[in-house]
Amino acid sequence: MGACVLLSAPGVVMAHPFFRTNAIWALPKMKMHGRTVTSTFAMADAVVPTPPDAAVVVVYGRPSSSNTQKVLWALHEASVPFTLELASALLGPKSQQFAAEGEAYGVVDTPGYLAMNPTARVPTLTDGGFSVFESNTICRYIAQQHCPALFCGGGSAASLAPAQQAATVSTWMDFSLDQNGASAVSFGTLAEVVTRLPEAERGDPETLAKAIGAAAKTIRVLDTRLQAVAAAELAVPFVAGPEFTIGDVPLGCEVTRWFCCLASAKAQGFTLPKPVPSFPHVRSWWERLRERPAFREGCGLQEAAHHGVDLDAV
Repeated sequence: MGACVLLSAPGVVMAHPFFRTNAIWALPKMKMHGRTVTSTFAMADAVVPTPPDAAVVVVYGRPSSSNTQKVLWALHEASVPFTLELASALLGPKSQQFAAEGEAYGVVDTPGYLAMNPTARVPTLTDGGFSVFESNTICRYIAQQHCPALFCGGGSAASLAPAQQAATVSTWMDFSLDQNGASAVSFGTLAEVVTRLPEAERGDPETLAKAIGAAAKTIRVLDTRLQAVAAAELAVPFVAGPEFTIGDVPLGCEVTRWFCCLASAKAQGFTLPKPVPSFPHVRSWWERLRERPAFREGCGLQEAAHHGVDLDAV
């Protein structure tokens, strides 16, 4: 188990995890060669070796998946060494979603994977002989098993009983999945129309406007929540109170997709609805998340690269 230290300030260097891949894959600022990947966050040309068998935590997924990003971010926050096995039924080394020539990473339809995760989706995490799927459940497991402080932000400012704090954290984690039953669909549609469709099919104004409108419903609730926390706690707000918790991770990934997609859409010259909703409390919260090394390594740089934008310019 790695040391668990919650970081509130920028500029703290965290240990890089070990990565292993089963395919050759390339994104801006990231290169994977055979069964290793270059460190995208420290030395761009230094190959990180495949880890020893002692590193027993393995994540199956793809870095362009927001659900996989949740898990990678949580592992970084908990300082847990891990390996990444590329797995996916959709996006892969050369694919664009829905493109006939696209090649997914695979793995998810193999008997071994289905024994761990019968849904044939990503992500899945294995920890020794234990396996778990469903991204928010994986994040809760990481916090409970490897870094309990992630449920209470370190405990210095927690005003709720432990069970109440855990329930508050879980509420805002699961809100990201089930806000009017459509939040994941809206954010996914936004990524498709901006980035994942073949280039000639991207940017349809009607589809883009509907996706932005649907995603904005979720972000508007979050904006109100953060405003309420700030007023009640008289502190810089996070989703479950005045300190960062695992509850910030799922919504943080979705909001990162929102900002990256909007930046990419503008860069590609797509027609956006006017005005695009502005969420000042969400923007301030997300900029604080952006300063966290664990966020950058697990989510931010992955999502920005997926959409071809500069995270720090978004």
